[in-house]
Amino acid sequence: MANINNPQVNVFCNTRLRPFSETLLAGVIEAEELTDYYDENIAPLLAAYADADIIEDGRSSQGVSVLTKADIEGFVAVVKALRTTFTDPYRAVVRKPTVRKISVAAV
Repeated sequence: MANINNPQVNVFCNTRLRPFSETLLAGVIEAEELTDYYDENIAPLLAAYADADIIEDGRSSQGVSVLTKADIEGFVAVVKALRTTFTDPYRAVVRKPTVRKISVAAV
């Protein structure tokens, strides 16, 4: 097996690949925490509402998009699909280039 000692490859690994692997792994961890929290705490609260019902979070006056129950459920469905994609062996592939311990903010 040959050693690769190419400055351009080294820079790519250290400035792009490793940082992105950490960002991606943090996103995967956040996806797990977000979907678990949603399933256990938020989904039961939304169960009685219609898909078109609006979340009154007070942000529309700030120019932030208005969310409906369907928007939240659609977003969570996408996050769950991403979470499913990043199980092993893919998670191990993403984890290998990381340098720092990955942590995300708890809900």
